[in-house]
Amino acid sequence: MAAALGKSESSHGSLSDVAAHFENQRTASIVAAFEGALQKAIALSSQRYSLGLMGSHIQGFLHPELLANDPLILEKIVRTLLGTRCTTNSVFSVLADIQENDAFKDADRFSMENNRRPMVQKLDLGRLREAGLLVNREENPPDLIGAGWRAGRLEVTGDVGRSAGQHMQGGELLIKGKAGPFLGEQMHGGTIRAFEAQSGVGRGMNGGEITVMRLDSAFNPSIGEEMCDGSISIHSASGTMKCGEGMRGGTIRIANAGTVTIGAHFYAGEIILIDCAKPLGTHHKAGGEIRVVSTKKQQGFLRTLLQETGK
Repeated sequence: MAAALGKSESSHGSLSDVAAHFENQRTASIVAAFEGALQKAIALSSQRYSLGLMGSHIQGFLHPELLANDPLILEKIVRTLLGTRCTTNSVFSVLADIQENDAFKDADRFSMENNRRPMVQKLDLGRLREAGLLVNREENPPDLIGAGWRAGRLEVTGDVGRSAGQHMQGGELLIKGKAGPFLGEQMHGGTIRAFEAQSGVGRGMNGGEITVMRLDSAFNPSIGEEMCDGSISIHSASGTMKCGEGMRGGTIRIANAGTVTIGAHFYAGEIILIDCAKPLGTHHKAGGEIRVVSTKKQQGFLRTLLQETGK
C-alpha cells in the first residue's frame, strides 16, 4: 500500500490500519480491493487516461463499509491523486464525481443500522497544503468541495473555492473556514454551514439550508439569485448586498447587515431582515414578502455556529 498512497501514509493511519479494526476478513478484502483501485488510478494517470475514467474506477471500489469505518477515505484519495501528474483542479474534479456516489447513502445507512452516528468524512485542506500537495498556479483554494454530496457529514477544515456544495442532494457540509463564490449553487437538499462566504450564496437553489456566519461584502454580493426553494441565513454582513433577484420561493434571513437591496424581480418567497436598516428597492419587487424585525433570540444559535465553523 505504501507505493500506492505515497505521501498519504502518515500519522493519520493507512487503509490497512483500518482493516485491522474490522471484525472479519471479508471487510479486510474490501480494503485490499480499494487499495488496488487507487494503484490502478495511478496507472491510468500515467497512461494519460481521462479523469472521468479514473474517478469511475475508484467509485467502483468505494464500499459503504469502508466509508463508514474510515473518516479519511476522501482525503486519502486526494493525497494519492495529487501524487501523480494530476493538477489540483483536476483532482478535485475527480473528487466531485466521487462525492455523488450512492455509496455515501449506503454508508450512512450502515452507520445508523449499527447504532452509530451518521457517516462522517473529514477533509483537512490545511494539512494537504502543509504537506506540499495542495499547490496550483493561482494559490486558490480547490473548487467543488462537497458537490453532489448525498448523505452523512463532510467536515472540511480550511478555505474552499467556488461552488462548494453545488447540486448537493442531502447530508451536511460543514466548512471550517471561508467559502468562495456560489456556495450551495443549485443545491436540492441537505445542510451547509460555513464560517464565511462570498457572493452568489444559494444561486438557483431548489432546496436545503445554507447558514453563513459572515458574508464577505466586497464587490456588492448577491444572495439567493434565481432561488426557488430552501432557506439561506446570513448572520453578519457589512457594506451593500443584493438579495432576491429572480427569487421564486424559499426564505432568506439576513441579520446585522449594512445596506440590503431587494432585487427588481423578487417574484415570490420571503426575505426577513433582522436588526438591519430598512431595505432599498422594495418598490421594484414583483411579489413575495419582506419583513424587517428586531430580535436577539438568535444569539444561542450563533454561539453554536461559531463553535462549529470558527477556525
